[in-house]
Amino acid sequence: MSRLDKLFGKSKEYTIGGEKFTLEPLGIEHVSLVMDLENEDRRANSILKMIEITLMKSVPDATKEEVKKLGLTYFRELVDAVKSVNGVVSNDDQGQDTAKTE
Repeated sequence: MSRLDKLFGKSKEYTIGGEKFTLEPLGIEHVSLVMDLENEDRRANSILKMIEITLMKSVPDATKEEVKKLGLTYFRELVDAVKSVNGVVSNDDQGQDTAKTE
């Protein structure tokens, strides 16, 4: 490994819906998803894709079908956890984090 490994995103443990998950951050190849969070027309699709990719990386035995079936009850927790593990915080998010870091 080169010195760049110090710049890799770090996984974090979150409790979502009472279950503990170690979430893996996205890489720089997903920067367009982060940029799209600022675009009102693309925001919803972007965050859904970020949740899907993060969960697929973090829960290797999960399927896309399972991710699609996740209850809306957990949406805010998922959004907060995915944004947090990726260091994405907007002005709208200040003081609204519902994800619990372990």
